[in-house]
Amino acid sequence: MNNLIKLTLTLSILLTGCAAPATAPSFNIAKATENRENQSIFYIYREYAEPTAWKPTIYIDSKEIVSLPQESFSWVYLSPGEHKITSKWSFLAGPPDVEFSVKIEPDKKYYYEITGSSKVTGIAPVPIGILIFSKTTALVSDHEEEKAIPQLEKCCRFIPPKLDGL
Repeated sequence: MNNLIKLTLTLSILLTGCAAPATAPSFNIAKATENRENQSIFYIYREYAEPTAWKPTIYIDSKEIVSLPQESFSWVYLSPGEHKITSKWSFLAGPPDVEFSVKIEPDKKYYYEITGSSKVTGIAPVPIGILIFSKTTALVSDHEEEKAIPQLEKCCRFIPPKLDGL
């Protein structure tokens, strides 16, 4: 029984979500308002993705852009052409890295959502504690503006990017 209590507490701590700070600006305040000639605006957001206690780090063309907690978003200006987007989770978090290329056209807006799931598939006692087996998935999906804007307005707070544009 004692081990069950420890397991329950451990899982509760690990699965508890970390959201964007409540003081961070909402989408309506922090959305990109300035259009830059011949550049596009690339939004990346995370309404909900497991494992909730970890933040995926987003890279564009191998440059670190932002780490996104739950209920957060960021944006960056991108020049036209092919860009490599990578979402990396900590090794301890479990989800695989997601990498894809996107062709950016000038003067457009792009919306990408990070999602993921994590499921405990087994538990095994070991001499030093408990070993937990899990299956995790990670996705980065593009959305039309009509779907993305309501999600962003409802859920997300702004996390500033490390770079202004690429």
